[in-house]
Formats: sequence, structure tokens, C-alpha cells
Amino acid sequence: MKRLFAIRHLVMLAVAAATTLMVSCFKDDIIELPSGKPSLPTASEYIAFQADAQWADEDVISRNAATRNRVGKHDLISEDGELSLPMGVYVEEGICGTTDNGKTRGAVLSAIGDSFTVWASLTNGGTTALFFPAEGEVFTDDGTSYKSDPAYFWPGAGTFSFTAVANAPDTGFTPNLNTAGTALESFTYTVPTDATAQNDIMVAIADEVDGNLGASVPLKFKHIMSAVNIEIGKVVAGEIRSIKLTGVYNKGTYNIATNKWTIDTNSKADYDVIFANGDTFTSTGNENDGTLVNAPNATFLFIPQEPAEGAEMIIEFYDTTTGRLYSDVAGAYKPALRGKIAGDIWDIAKTTNYKLSIDESFTLTIEPTGKKLDAHYIITEVNVTVDGIANWTITATSNDGSSSQLSILPKSAANPLAQQGFWTDKVVNESGVETSDSARGAQSYSGSGNLKEEPFLLFIPENINDKDREIKIILSSSDASAETTKVLLQKYPNWTGNIGWEVVDDDEAGKYGFKWNRKVAYIYPYGQARIFDSHVEDFCKDFVNQYGAGTNNFATVHVYNHDWKSDRAYILLDYSVLNNVDGANSASNGLQNTTDLYNAAGTTSTSGFETILTTVKKTESGHETENMFRLPGASDSSEVPRESGTNNDLSAILEYIQKKNRYCVQRKEQTDSEGNTIVVYTPYFKITDLKWFLPAYGQFTGVDFTPENANDVAADYWSSTIGTTTTTAFIGSGVEKDRDLEFAVIAVRVNEHGYGNAAVTVDNSSIAGGENGSTNNWIE
Repeated sequence: MKRLFAIRHLVMLAVAAATTLMVSCFKDDIIELPSGKPSLPTASEYIAFQADAQWADEDVISRNAATRNRVGKHDLISEDGELSLPMGVYVEEGICGTTDNGKTRGAVLSAIGDSFTVWASLTNGGTTALFFPAEGEVFTDDGTSYKSDPAYFWPGAGTFSFTAVANAPDTGFTPNLNTAGTALESFTYTVPTDATAQNDIMVAIADEVDGNLGASVPLKFKHIMSAVNIEIGKVVAGEIRSIKLTGVYNKGTYNIATNKWTIDTNSKADYDVIFANGDTFTSTGNENDGTLVNAPNATFLFIPQEPAEGAEMIIEFYDTTTGRLYSDVAGAYKPALRGKIAGDIWDIAKTTNYKLSIDESFTLTIEPTGKKLDAHYIITEVNVTVDGIANWTITATSNDGSSSQLSILPKSAANPLAQQGFWTDKVVNESGVETSDSARGAQSYSGSGNLKEEPFLLFIPENINDKDREIKIILSSSDASAETTKVLLQKYPNWTGNIGWEVVDDDEAGKYGFKWNRKVAYIYPYGQARIFDSHVEDFCKDFVNQYGAGTNNFATVHVYNHDWKSDRAYILLDYSVLNNVDGANSASNGLQNTTDLYNAAGTTSTSGFETILTTVKKTESGHETENMFRLPGASDSSEVPRESGTNNDLSAILEYIQKKNRYCVQRKEQTDSEGNTIVVYTPYFKITDLKWFLPAYGQFTGVDFTPENANDVAADYWSSTIGTTTTTAFIGSGVEKDRDLEFAVIAVRVNEHGYGNAAVTVDNSSIAGGENGSTNNWIE
């Protein structure tokens, strides 16, 4: 009789739906049939779903078919260091493990199972309301489709949004409606400590479903948990008596719309592996590679996360060869094996496999050692370690379309100028024509064999975007079984109008601002009468005359008595006279100032003073490959008189700023006296390539007072501009300071039009300690 009542109720609802467009769930009360001949509902009037395995197979990847990537390695080590067990970390797409048909908890789903729960919202006439109860409605497989009991009918109008959850836990699972109470927004889940009670939760969403569909709704379920398995390969013979994962986050909230979890970082738990073979896992030392340690229905199904600092894997192990027990149990013979899992990534819908095996004794590591990455052209050094991998590749990519401009190669393979810090781009032929040949390698570099902290040079182009550039360095094995990635951030310039500028903040200290009181002595390194060879004397004279430096006494030739047997000569470069170079004193055009000094000094150009002195070779027979001049070293530091202000450090502010720009390399092959071919590299720099330069004080409109430099004022930054005397320079606020003081440097990039002569009047009215000034007034 109850069945008859149910049928009558369904008929009543079918008729009512045609007029009211509203529906409610089945109740056991008796409702009279309307007048007229009643008709039973057809299958098309029921709200039903199709969600068998064919809708889920795309996202369920079987263990044997999955592509595995080796992403890291940990060593499980006893506290006394006597036993070490390597553990490889492999990640594969999909939730992989021993699969189940969806009827057993704690296993990976290969099918949806007998039932799932659905939440529904109906929007009609501008109003949205829950269509199923707040706790959701269960839909069960009847052999043809999934239907609810009581049944629901298509209302004939409006639009549905369905959210289905398969394999939902019986406990620890709380659905959360949105604030308006009209839709399922998220759910909160606490993962039980028993692996067999954990759930491979899957979610399906069907939006914009016509309220008059009259057919079963197809659902495509996706995995939202992260699986963790323990495997074994070839290990020391013995018994694994327990494996514990500690410090694992066990609670989180899953957002339906974003498909992301939010971790409750205050909730952690420890998890014990349930073995496939009873209470222990006994190893003969020759297990098949990848043998599953955990039981078929005990794959860990965790909330996707990065385990927190301190998270570990702890193994109690009995070594049958030595008879030693490694355990944390009180009174045990040796401490347990421990290894970190903190920092590993357990991604959504992916499986992390920890494989214990002595064959896992290889590593891939990338350790950036370079300075902070400013916006200009950067060469940063990266140390690479490869151990136990036959063939590997290191690649650099970026997130802003500049990947093809990145390049990386071993420092030992880089040209000598790049090793000195020149951002070398292209090769220039002997005629001075720039070619398409790279002078800095390519975007990737492949090699073979082991490396131990091998230095690589990463060439990064200037970043003139309005946000940080993300650079990834990826080191991978050729068979994709192992991979590791490091991410670097390159800063971007501050933009004022169309001028981009930045603080050069790469951990270098020094006295900047074109205060060059240094005097560099180059001596003729060969003794006795050779110093008076005509070609040497002529070179010294020609050098002084060629550059017209005699007027300012910039380059002078000196002779001193080396010992009682001979006199020796040296050339002294006095950079303090460059403070008076004509033209390098503009208050608003830092580019012109920098260009003027470059043209006068040219310390790193092909015609610069120091370049000539350090590359010119002797021309006498038998000495053609020897440098004619060199800087005095520690062993002969007393050979040249030390004058006030002498500094034999080759670094100089002009070279420092120039190296933030692009260079080319002129590569020439020469033949020495013995007929051997030698290669000579020369930096090739065009003044039109000067993009980063020191600004004049009038180009400062203020400093970007971010939290890290909140106490800075404009006066903390040098300009290149000469002060009213040669011993002072203008700084950010327009005040003159002694140039020997140490201040930071601002490098300005040429503006978007390719020139840098936009004038700015300084406004320090809002800067503590600054002077009041007029508002910004750009002059193009």
C-alpha cells in the first residue's frame, strides 16, 4: 500500500510542476489525485545523472600507465649516522594506487560507485534558491542512471547549478553554504589517521543546466585529494617494522569554484603506514623495483599541501645482517631512521610516491649564488650539483615572454669577458659587424656525468616591465625521471613619466658618484736594459699623445730605479683629473654626463686606456704573447712608489654602470710565434647601447619609499653630476656632499623614446629631511 501512496504522490507532483514550477522532496503523506485520468511519470521527467566510469576515466590514471617524474631525493639517516637509506620522490599525474570500484573507503576510485551526494541551486526569474536540502541529496545507481529517493522532477523553467561529491566521508566532512544560503560554496574535511578510512573524494560540477532538460545530466568527476604511497626497491635486507609520517596537515576547506584547498595550519597529525604484508614489511634486499609497501586499501589520501617545517618520515628498521634495530622505542639498540618530507609538494589530483632504495643515490640540486637581481642586464651565478644521472639538461624560462632571451651555460664554457661580468650578447666579426652568433650560450644546456657545485652563468635580460619577472631554472634528467626547479625574481624599475629608474641594490658597497681619486700604475714587467727598447718608449709617448691626456696629466710616464742595475718605467693613470671633464656637469641629463665620461675615459671600450694597457703585447722576438704592461701585484707592490689616493682595484664606477648594459664580443683568431692559433676576445660596446646610466640630480623626483627603505631620503642617493668644486657632487636633494662619502647609486634606464634628457625639478616637500621644491614638471 505504501508503494501505491508513493506513486500517487509522484503523479500529483508531476501535475503540480506544470503550473507552479516548484518541486519538493517526497513525503509519506497521502495526497489525493487530481480529477481526470492520472498518468504515471516518465523517465525523462525525473532529475537523474549519468556518472559511471566513462565520465571519470580521463582523470583516473592507472598505476602502470602513469608518467612518473622524479622531483627529489631525501636520505633517511639514523641519528648516529651508521645507516642511511636513500629515498627518491616521484610524482605522477592522477590519483594512483591500488584502485577500487568505489564501494570501499580508503582506496583509490576507478569508478564512481553506488551513489553520490548532489547539491542543487535553481535560478528562475532573477531569484536563486536551494533546490535540494542543505545537506545535499543522495543519488543512487539503479542500473541505468543515478536517481534520488524521493524523486525530483524537472521544473520546466529556470537554470540549474549542480555540485556532486562522490566518496564523501561519513565523518569529519562538513558542507558549507554561501552567505546567502543558496548554493554549496565549500566543504571542510578532517583526514582520519587510519589510512583505510580516508577517502578519495571526487567532485563534479554541472552549471547552466536547463530546467526543462528532461534527460539525465552527465557528470565528469575530478579528484581533489592528494595521494601518497610508499614503495621499495633494492634495500638492506631486514624488516621494516613501522613507517610514520609526522607533522602532516590534516584539516582544510575545499572551495568549489576555485578548485583549491585552504589548509588549517593549526591542525596536524601523525600517520602510520599500514603494511601490505601484515605487521611488518620484510625485505630480502632484492624486491622488484616499485613494490608497494602500504596495503592495497591504505594509500594515503591527504589534503593537498606542502608539509610544514619539521615534517618527517620515521622508519623503525631491523637489519638482519648486523642484528641491529633502528628504533625510537625506549631501550632500542639504535635511533630510528629519519628523513625530512617538509617542503615536498603534494599537489591536488597527483600522487607522490616515496621509494626506498639504495639505487636512489643520485641528486639534482640548483643553488643560486648570485647577487640580488635588479632590473638591468644581469649575469648571476648558479651552482649545480648532479650525482648519479647519466644525461641531464638545465633550462631557464620566464613568465613574461622573455624566455628566448635567457641563456645559461657553465662558467668554464663562457667567454672570458662574460666571466669578468660583461653581459655579452652577440659576436662581432673582425670587420666590426654584429652577427647573429650568440656570445652567451643558449636557453638550455645539456651535459652528462656528475657535477659538484659546478658554477653556471645565467644571463638575464633587462626587465623593463611594470612587475617582477619570475625566472625558473629547471634541471632534469634526459629520461624525465628526475627534475628540480629553482625560482628567481628579477625586480622591475620604478617609472616616473616615461623614465624608468632603480636603486642598484646588489649587495656591493663602494664609493660612487664619479669620485675617482684612484691612481693606477702599470709597470713594464721585464728588467734591465729592455725598458729602453725603442718600441716601449714610443708606446708610452704615443699613448699620452693619442688621448691628449697630457694636458690634464691624466696619463704620465715615470721612470724609477728598480735596483742598482737598472731603471724601470711605469705609466700612472690619475683618475682624479676626470672630475673636470668638460660637459659632465649637467644638472638634468645623467645620460649625457655618463656618455661624456665614457668618451673621455672609456675604461672598458676597445680604445680605453686600461684596455690598451692590459692587452698590448710585446713585439720583440720570443715575447710576442707577453703583456707589455701589468698592474703591480702583492709580490712587487713596493716596486712602484705609492702616491696619495692610489688604488689598484680595477673596478670603477664607469665600468660598474657600463656592465649593467648589453655588450657584444669581438672574437679574433691570431697565430703565435710557434704557429698555434689563439683566440682573443675584446669587449665591443657602442655608446648607443648605453641604456643604464647614472642620473643627474635634477632627474630625481623622489625615491620609492617601500617598507624596506622607508627611512631613506633623496639625499641618500648620488648623482653623477660634478659639484661646484671637484671634490663634491650633487645628490638627490640638490645638496652638495663630499664625494668620498659612501652612498647608494641609482641607475636610470633610457626612457621609452630612447633618450634620457627629460628634466625634472625635485619635490622633496613630503620627504623627511628634504627641502621643499616645486611640483614635478617634465620637459620633453
